[in-house]
Amino acid sequence: MTTIMEQLQGLLATESTAGQQPEGKRHISLLTEAVAYFGAILLLAGAAAAIGQRWDQLGGWGHVGAYAAAAAFFLVVGIVVRRVREPGP
Repeated sequence: MTTIMEQLQGLLATESTAGQQPEGKRHISLLTEAVAYFGAILLLAGAAAAIGQRWDQLGGWGHVGAYAAAAAFFLVVGIVVRRVREPGP
């Protein structure tokens, strides 16, 4: 009979290896990844500056909407990044 701890360790081991690529294979090139990070930082900085200037003018639902938009943005980015594959040879 397996214990809960053994089951949990097996689950964690399975999850940690499930999304891994074979060694030496990247989803996207390093330059593409760096440019994407830079673009995301610029986008987030611009959005934070724009919302920050008007934060006091937003009502309670405006604050909720700003947080919901940020959460939706990160959800979409996560889904896109997960599906990106490097073109085949």
